[in-house]
Amino acid sequence: QQRVDSLFGSGFYSFWDTQGAQDISSLFMGSLKTVHNGFIEMSLDCGFIGLALLILLLASWARKSIAELLSGSTFGAVALTLWLLAIVRNFSETEYFRPTPLWFTVILMMIRYPGARVGDTAIGANTSENPQTVRAYAASFGTV
Repeated sequence: QQRVDSLFGSGFYSFWDTQGAQDISSLFMGSLKTVHNGFIEMSLDCGFIGLALLILLLASWARKSIAELLSGSTFGAVALTLWLLAIVRNFSETEYFRPTPLWFTVILMMIRYPGARVGDTAIGANTSENPQTVRAYAASFGTV
């Protein structure tokens, strides 16, 4: 019998295979396969450690999106809007680490912010200070 550990969870995507989850599911018609809350689902599957890592990931994405937005980038506005959408959506559905269009988009948006460097010039929110840096930044994404 599999046990749910509050620190480590029950294992990725495996909470609904535990006996406790099957007991809960038997109280309803059909079968339950999700909690319909991405944060609760993460804590059940991956425990508090997984939930903390998810929150750190989202906080990092938010920080970088806000920095990009404050630098005047339209992409920063899009990134911040998708960040908010992902947060709100996961209060009613489980989308984190699931093969869904929203999670795929979230991953693409996070990949956009790896802290990339072109030569010795850091790429980030300060690109508007130096036109040469802006050109190098744009070139790194093939837009120039």
